[in-house]
Parts: sequence; structure tokens; C-alpha cells
Amino acid sequence: MNTTQFDEKTLPPDPETSPIEDLETAPVAEVPPPRLLEVETRIPASLPSRLIHRNLLRSMVFSGRKSLRIPVKIEGFERLDEIDAPFIIAPNHISLIDSPIMHIYLPRRHANRTAVVGGLDFFAPREGSSTRENLWRRLVVRFIRGAVNVALINRSGGDYSNLEQIDELLSKGWNLVIFPEATRSRTGKLGRMRLGVAELAKRYGCPVMPAHISGTDQVLPVGGAFPRTGRITLRIGAPMAIGADESSRTFIERLGGRIEALGTEERRG
Repeated sequence: MNTTQFDEKTLPPDPETSPIEDLETAPVAEVPPPRLLEVETRIPASLPSRLIHRNLLRSMVFSGRKSLRIPVKIEGFERLDEIDAPFIIAPNHISLIDSPIMHIYLPRRHANRTAVVGGLDFFAPREGSSTRENLWRRLVVRFIRGAVNVALINRSGGDYSNLEQIDELLSKGWNLVIFPEATRSRTGKLGRMRLGVAELAKRYGCPVMPAHISGTDQVLPVGGAFPRTGRITLRIGAPMAIGADESSRTFIERLGGRIEALGTEERRG
């Protein structure tokens, strides 16, 4: 028997050494982000693409609503008509159908000049994936670009690219729908919010519209493949402006409070 091995295994832990500290100081193996294949991400898509895909999306949503008996309630969308400058709508995020539902119910005059910011790394084809899967991903990218003006940015490994597209859209008078959490909540509660909305609002001086979505996680929960019945509510609150001396973090905390308040008001109502 190897007594050295036996002794090492049975010796009590050294009080001077904390296993937690060892874990904190140990090097963490980095997992490389998936290599994304090139896809067309510019918006707006061509006019034929927009007409075909938007009409298809509307048909899918309204036929699905009818067959599954899903009521949709919208509140506060009239506030958008009171704003002349480009604006940012900042909703919570609980389902994959948040983007199309929000975009479809925007008044047409706003929807045609509103882009939804999404993750390129979620949709784009990937190196090493099967030809069939990558073809499907390319079709999805084409569909969402035409249907809801999705502007895709790469979030893989913390490397954000295509941000110049977001700058270009705002500078040309486009509105944006940005989910500050950057990913779907698994609990229904508002998660950690990123600073991008605040930084864009400060750079361009555009108002931010807090918004709250509920019920979409019942219709299509995270991991769900097929929609089911539920009740959907979309609420847009009063516009917010970032103060000249206000930090991005402070503004994001204020924004999060307003989003949560919209959800609380809905439950009370």
C-alpha cells in the first residue's frame, strides 16, 4: 500500500488553508465561444422580404391567438405618439415570443421604424454544426430580419460586435426595443440588467420607455417547443430621461424599478 497516498487522504484539512480560497484562486478553464458563420444582419431587409415575412408572422400570431384563445391586453402604447425623437423601449424578457408580440402590437407608423436588438450568437449558424441545422438558422435569421427588424449583435464570450449598427440606427432616427436583461428570466422576476440602454440614452439623449410583458412565459416558456394557452399583457410606462450627471448604473436601477412597478400595477388591476 502506498502510505503516502493513504496519509494524504486521511489527514484533516489544514486550518490555514481554505478550500473556498483554493477554488477562488484556481485558474478557470475558458470555454471558447462558438465560431459563428457569416450571415446578413443589416436592416431593414429588402421590401419583398418585409412584406412576405411580416404578413406571415401576423397570420401565425393571430391564427394562434384564435385557436388557443389567447387574449392580449395592451396599455400605454399611446404614449409613443407623444414623442418626436427616437426612443428606446426597454421591456423585461421572459419568452422567445416577447420580441414578435411587442413588435406586432406597436402602431404601424412606429413599427416600420423600430428595430429589435437580439443576440447574433443565439440565432446565427455555427461552425461545426450540421448543414441542416445551419440552413435552419439562416432561414430564421432571414425571417426575423424581415418580420420584426431584428438587429443582431454578437455577445459570444463578452465580445460585442455590430454595435456600430445600433449607433447607425439611432442616428438615422430609428427606435429600438432592447431587453436590458439581455437574456430571458427563468423565474419571471427581473434579472441583472446591463448598462447598454443607459449608455445609448446618454449618448443620443433619447427617452427610454419602461415596458412590462406578462403571460408570454405561460404561452411559450423557456425550453418550450409549442405554444399553449395563456393571457398576455403588454404595458408601456411614461418616458424616462437620464440625468446629465446621472451614472449609467443609477439610471438602470431606476429603470428596473419602473419596469417592476408596471408589473405590480398590472397585478393589482
